Amino acid sequence: SVNNKHIKNIRFETSDLEKNLKYKNNSFDKILFLDVLEHLYFPQKTLDTLSVFLKKEGSFVLSIPNIAHASIKANLLLDDFTYTPYGLLDETHVRFFTQKSISTFLADIGLMIVKNKFTYQDKIGCQPTDPYGELSSTIQKQIFEDLQSYVWQFVMEVKKSKFKTNKIIEINDRKLAIDGKNVPDGLLKLRAEDLSSVEMEINNDTLKLK
Repeated sequence: SVNNKHIKNIRFETSDLEKNLKYKNNSFDKILFLDVLEHLYFPQKTLDTLSVFLKKEGSFVLSIPNIAHASIKANLLLDDFTYTPYGLLDETHVRFFTQKSISTFLADIGLMIVKNKFTYQDKIGCQPTDPYGELSSTIQKQIFEDLQSYVWQFVMEVKKSKFKTNKIIEINDRKLAIDGKNVPDGLLKLRAEDLSSVEMEINNDTLKLK
């Protein structure tokens, strides 16, 4: 943290994050990785290396995209993994993360989530085509029932922890989970609309069979 009157003395630099950086240990209150880790070949190693630059109570602030979004799940069922100029399959992404993999990814290097929020996106996301017409209503319902299918990014604060890895994973899992207390209202609305649509189709199909 820096007082405003001192900000003019800060020299901002660009560096290769996957090489040694010339900073003193315990220098920073926070280090931000906002939509960065998915662009790195060795993101875990990078976080582990840079953790020495955090002060004792310092933390990383991370925003990490969720590859288990509905748009990716649906397209994968049709053997489609099309990269796009931006979004979850941005052409420059070299690493991909889900709720479960983030939890372990952080815990393996002793990082515990202390705060987490979600951004969300509709079922199409940034993919160029709408795959749902080629999927059965039952499969669509399974995708939409999972609240994680609407999560676009996990935005979190993480700190170094002395807990054992299994304990950190347990805490991280809990922080990354969506429940009635932390789910954004807009996400619930999107999900309700999608579920209503496919449940209507399922009911119509049932009536036709009868």
